[in-house]
Parts: sequence; structure tokens; C-alpha cells
Amino acid sequence: MDIVVYVASPKEGYATGKISAGELVENIDALVSEINAVKK
Repeated sequence: MDIVVYVASPKEGYATGKISAGELVENIDALVSEINAVKK
């Protein structure tokens, strides 16, 4: 799992206006869920 890519891509999309703040939060929530799934 490459966390840098998971964080950088949505961050870039938000910075360039391609995604909304809500979508950024959804992407971060999805990343947290994936990390928690991997831990188990």
C-alpha cells in the first residue's frame, strides 16, 4: 500500500479544483478504512 499516492492524488485534485472538500474528506476516510483493514 503506497500511502503517499493515496494522499497526494486527492490533495492535488483538491488544490487544482478538480474535487470538492467533501470529496477530499471521503477519500481520506476511504484511506483510513483501508489502513484499518490491512492492520487486521
